[in-house]
Amino acid sequence: MHPLRYLINLLLLYSIASFAVAAGLNDTGITRCGSADGSSNNLDCPVAGAPGQDAESGRDVTHNDPSDGHAGFSFTKLDANGNPLPASATTWVCVKDNVTGLIWEVKTDDNGLRDKDWEYTWYNPNPATNGGNAGKQNGGTCQGARCDTEGYVQAVNAQGLCGAKDWRLPKRMELMSIVNNARSNPSIDIAYFPNTPGTWFWSSSPHADASNNAWNVSFSSGDVDGYLKDRPSAVRLVRAGQ
Repeated sequence: MHPLRYLINLLLLYSIASFAVAAGLNDTGITRCGSADGSSNNLDCPVAGAPGQDAESGRDVTHNDPSDGHAGFSFTKLDANGNPLPASATTWVCVKDNVTGLIWEVKTDDNGLRDKDWEYTWYNPNPATNGGNAGKQNGGTCQGARCDTEGYVQAVNAQGLCGAKDWRLPKRMELMSIVNNARSNPSIDIAYFPNTPGTWFWSSSPHADASNNAWNVSFSSGDVDGYLKDRPSAVRLVRAGQ
């Protein structure tokens, strides 16, 4: 396993204090093991000489029910009013994560407000939460909103997506919680999150070491990195569950 991917897995499993949500934490989605010398992956677990791997514990093992998401993930599709739908539904607007309790926006492919191809610069004018740098207004490419993160949040809340008006940009750990490290490009469960580009997505978390950066999560590889706030990235909004 790549060292950075392993670090992400550890963060997801152990950073409970940084990610307080209604129910708990998701696992990584990894259900296969690697060799002791690191030369091969995708092996049946357990592997001789390499005990205690990610795939041998956690929800990936204890709650591996594919009927509502890959491995230990558990999702519910929601309609335009926020009502639950069966897993077999072919049209849905939002997704509830039954493990964390968070509700997520689902992207579209229709050139509308929530189209998967739109990107936004990071912008937060509140000095109490922007890490000392507000970022850049209207520096992305989009339709139906001002093309920065604050403008997009305002537009989605004005629309009342899934019957709610408290949508926001997710924190870094919240965004990492829906990364499925068992796949790539995109590294997410596409059965519940269609139209997800394998690109970087903004979190609301500013970077402590560089005020002109905020944390970004890659849904190509599952990696996490600081990005310049004036560099456009994709956005997926979240709200607290019921």
